[in-house]
Amino acid sequence: MIFVTVGTHTDPFDRLVRGAEQLAQAGHTVVLQRGPSTVETPNCEVHDYLSPREMARLVRDADILVTHGGPASFLGAPGVPIVVPRRHAMGEHVDDHQVKFVAHISHRAHVVSDPADLVAAVARHWEVASQMVPAAERRTEAFAEAFGHVVEEVVRRRRSGF
Repeated sequence: MIFVTVGTHTDPFDRLVRGAEQLAQAGHTVVLQRGPSTVETPNCEVHDYLSPREMARLVRDADILVTHGGPASFLGAPGVPIVVPRRHAMGEHVDDHQVKFVAHISHRAHVVSDPADLVAAVARHWEVASQMVPAAERRTEAFAEAFGHVVEEVVRRRRSGF
């Protein structure tokens, strides 16, 4: 089973929802947490939102996790997730912080820039994942590295008066 989650951000992530439907059309069993998106996904098991307990169960039980670029969605997940960052230019977030964040963890997560490429990414996922750092080490290092970048950005914004 592939679990696809767009998170809880208020802007829809229609590109990732369409990518989930393409995975299902390609024959994969897909459970989708789609948030505010209204894109039709007749071949997926769809949930608008999930409780933290249900989300944790699906993340744990998934063969492959596909998630947006919010660190809370994948840093604690087992294995190597496929991460698709939301893009500001596409109206998916307020800025491109997810794009910047996943650039820093691309050696520890299977980053896919365009959800239209998900079918191909899933086909080669195990090969890509086998080249990653072991999961426990990846989570610890990725969190520390990402947290450092977040702190740097907060400090930079405060200094610039943002």
